[in-house]
Amino acid sequence: MPGKKIVIKNDSTIVVKLKSGQELNKREVMLVNSYETKDFLRLKTNSKTLVFDCKGLITLTDYLHMNQMNKKMFAHILLAVVGAIKSCEAHYLSLRLLTLSLQYTMIDPGTWHIYFLYVPVQPFEAPGGLKEILNEIIQYSVFDNSEDTDYIQDYIRMINSGIIVPWQTVEEYANGLVAQLQSDSLQYERRCYRCNTVLGNDELFCPGCGMCFQCPTNFNEVSEVSSGNQEEVHDFGPTFDGLEELPSTKNEVEISGSMDDTGIICIFKPAGAETETACLVSVKSKLRSPITKTPFVIGKLQWETDLFLSEKTVSRKHASLHCENGEYYVSDLGSTNGTFLNGKRLESLKKYKLSQGDIVRFAREEFIFENKKKEEN
Repeated sequence: MPGKKIVIKNDSTIVVKLKSGQELNKREVMLVNSYETKDFLRLKTNSKTLVFDCKGLITLTDYLHMNQMNKKMFAHILLAVVGAIKSCEAHYLSLRLLTLSLQYTMIDPGTWHIYFLYVPVQPFEAPGGLKEILNEIIQYSVFDNSEDTDYIQDYIRMINSGIIVPWQTVEEYANGLVAQLQSDSLQYERRCYRCNTVLGNDELFCPGCGMCFQCPTNFNEVSEVSSGNQEEVHDFGPTFDGLEELPSTKNEVEISGSMDDTGIICIFKPAGAETETACLVSVKSKLRSPITKTPFVIGKLQWETDLFLSEKTVSRKHASLHCENGEYYVSDLGSTNGTFLNGKRLESLKKYKLSQGDIVRFAREEFIFENKKKEEN
């Protein structure tokens, strides 16, 4: 029984007990622990047990019990399952040794990175399989009813379509969900005119740069003013949840009610605001990546990051930059191959101040940090 082979300990480890005659594959141990594979739990070995490190992680079953499932998370889990299978095939690892069971699949709740249990010993029959974990996902999930849930019925039809469900079919379905999310985001999202941060439907101040804004559809009446005119704005009533006055004497604002091509409307824009104050310049390609929001996430998970890096040594959510009082900081998000500042590896989840000209490296990708305001000063 799987429960007798695999034991989850209270000290954030999973222990697999080896039996007489089981042979450890040293090549597979090295692969599982190397930078080439980021989908598997790292392990230590001895003559009788394999010990997998789960520090800072929780089981996917526990995570699903604590959180409602939405379309974004659903697609993310499916693509992670497919990614583990593709990683096995790419590195000639046996799928029979890949544990596809939510009970032994771990997730980092901070970064959403999912880790699978691969047991590099022969003979060993890992519990679960692709169809089993696909059924478990639907069984353990409590779905968000505020979303359109038609995709769930499509999913059930997919996994019931045959005895075997090819991973290519699952990948195609999950990528379809991602495409829907991206389409919905482009159609409905509101962004700050100044720093491009995505705004919530009810947010009145940008969480990225602090700029105040308001969609004209929420005004009882919008005055027609020409571009460049400045005037005080008072008494917006309950729309501002008790904020009766916006200061305009000291911090003047330009009022513009125009709509751009994306359908995003901005009313308030600080006078003299710049669209780019800092950026990362690739050492290799010399391309500039403006830091247009905070936090600014770097990684290889294209639809969840602000700077997408295709380099395979980069983690899905590798690092982030954020701004505090005009100063920029970098933090590693628990990446496999590390974030480096001027050659020194950073400790995970700690912030480090950036200065003009600093060299920041994400695994193998190097960038120069530039800050326009610092240059002007």
